[in-house]
Amino acid sequence: MRTAANIVFAVSDFKKQSQSFQALLSHCWQVLAENMNECTYIEMEKLLDCMVKKNKWKEVQFYHEEYADACARYVI
Repeated sequence: MRTAANIVFAVSDFKKQSQSFQALLSHCWQVLAENMNECTYIEMEKLLDCMVKKNKWKEVQFYHEEYADACARYVI
């Protein structure tokens, strides 16, 4: 789970995003969504913030519906 989070953060730091990262990001988000119970609230919030900021700049490869749903369930 930590590795997936670290990959998301590392890829998000790249200035120019490549489509070749889309499959990697999708897999990482899936791992994070499936292992939400291992995540602290702060970790979840940082990852969600990363997703929202990237989508704000039209970097849709960072959006993952299942992770967003898992975050909502986690908070509720």
